[in-house]
Amino acid sequence: FWECEGVDQPHMRLPGRQDELVRRCAAAARAAGKAVVVVLNVGSPKELPWLEDVDAVLLSYFGGECTAMSISQCLLGACPAGRLPTSWPKCLAEASSEAARASKVDRPGDVEYHEGLHLGYRNGDLDPAFPFGHGLSYTSFEHSDLQVELKATMATVTLQVKNVGAVAGAEVVQLYTTTLQAPRALKAFARTQTLQPQESCKVTLQLDERGLGSFYDPDQGGWVRPLQDREILLEVGASSKDVRLSQKLIT
Repeated sequence: FWECEGVDQPHMRLPGRQDELVRRCAAAARAAGKAVVVVLNVGSPKELPWLEDVDAVLLSYFGGECTAMSISQCLLGACPAGRLPTSWPKCLAEASSEAARASKVDRPGDVEYHEGLHLGYRNGDLDPAFPFGHGLSYTSFEHSDLQVELKATMATVTLQVKNVGAVAGAEVVQLYTTTLQAPRALKAFARTQTLQPQESCKVTLQLDERGLGSFYDPDQGGWVRPLQDREILLEVGASSKDVRLSQKLIT
């Protein structure tokens, strides 16, 4: 089996004997005192039972005709700044879709999305192998000086990002909101320009009415503006699990 459209995957493992291949290569590398980097050319989360045996994992997804060039550049020192668009569960049993697969439906082909609004990373109880928004590079960044300004139905969030590592790179800053009425969700993000070591820049993120909590009401047939005097928890970080700064906002 391999990944394709129109059919569910029967499991989350790599096809064939590729897990065995990784383990044997990792063992040979350790015996020779060399590092091992696994490049995953996949389109969805996979179980990685050998993760602790390798030095790094580079996820390329399906990049098209420039995949090989992009991979080689990252392996040879170009600082990656990609981020995961989904959470990666540790195994299939921990995937939220498993409950949907086991649920009983009235008609074949129907799927019950039992999570409701708490889908994927919005379910704070999950402990994935890699969280939504996760991504590493050859450097590291420091977030500081979080400022929030609210004007009418627009909030402006600013902060400082500093490259505190030894090589140049770019950071992806993510802004999540949580309210009593809605689960934690990504509402804005921004990628910095390439920052040299010890260089800083200002990042600005905007929250409009939808970002501040407007919602679609099917009974009214339209969008409802955010509630007044509503408390919103703003969290800024490098992934859904890596929160660096937070502040409460009253609309």
